[in-house]
Amino acid sequence: MHICNGGKHSKVPDLKTPEATIQKVRTAKILGVQVDSRLTFMKHADNLVKECQNRLLIIKEISRRYAAGNRQTLLKVCDSILLSKISPGFGLYSRGGEKVIKPIQPIYHSAIRTISRALITSPIISLIAESGQLPFDYVMTGRLVGKAYSWLEKRPVEEDQVCPMTRSASKWLEQMTTRQIPTISTLNSISNRAWDAENPAIDWSIKNQTRAHEAPSKIQAIFSELRTNKYSKSAKFFTDGSLDRDSVGLGIHSENIEISMRIPNCCTIFSAEALALLVATENAPISKHAVVFSDSQAAYRR
Repeated sequence: MHICNGGKHSKVPDLKTPEATIQKVRTAKILGVQVDSRLTFMKHADNLVKECQNRLLIIKEISRRYAAGNRQTLLKVCDSILLSKISPGFGLYSRGGEKVIKPIQPIYHSAIRTISRALITSPIISLIAESGQLPFDYVMTGRLVGKAYSWLEKRPVEEDQVCPMTRSASKWLEQMTTRQIPTISTLNSISNRAWDAENPAIDWSIKNQTRAHEAPSKIQAIFSELRTNKYSKSAKFFTDGSLDRDSVGLGIHSENIEISMRIPNCCTIFSAEALALLVATENAPISKHAVVFSDSQAAYRR
């Protein structure tokens, strides 16, 4: 296939191998996206509309059979059946512009209308808002930006070597919010922990014995009991992360060490809490049982 955006294709000589001549084609499917010689992606849009219409029939049949079904469940079905087909390759085929996206958008709207069991005269924007969903453009932008974030956090990228997907995601995000993708911290694995090492035990005693807005005196009593009885002979570490407008940092305290550390401003409070746990475990004595006290439930769950 010869790709050319010009007004007229230049003549391309036949390509031959010792066995045969390579056939010239106008379209080819590459990683699930139908690419044509003009990069209009209209062929991909036509095929996508046909496949999505068949999937839309499945949603309509499920909605008809289970008339009393929960709408949130049906929306999840729509996500898994319909949006899972539209999302792959969106960053590429959306370069075809409005003429490519416009035929796909009504299918998403039809699915929302079917799930909401609304009349055809009901304004689609009202149905989308009433069902707690986002408009099609926002849904696809969110998915594309999410993929760009995942790519950026795993690969350090220089300014002059930006991935086409991240450029496309940044373009869509700027159209929706007038903002570009911010700097993403690279995700690095800095631990040499063995793959078969035993996972540390997590004690949820305080969480299990208290509720939201519990009196501080009760929480302090449970915490004091853990320190003086259950972990009386353990090496104790206390960690915390902090975040303000200008800086992000962490602190670690134990009987023998005091550590305070500032990390890049683009990091979140979760990153600070997680790094504090890592540094605390790296400084824990090998010959003695150690316990780390932290108020970050999210870091422990990850």
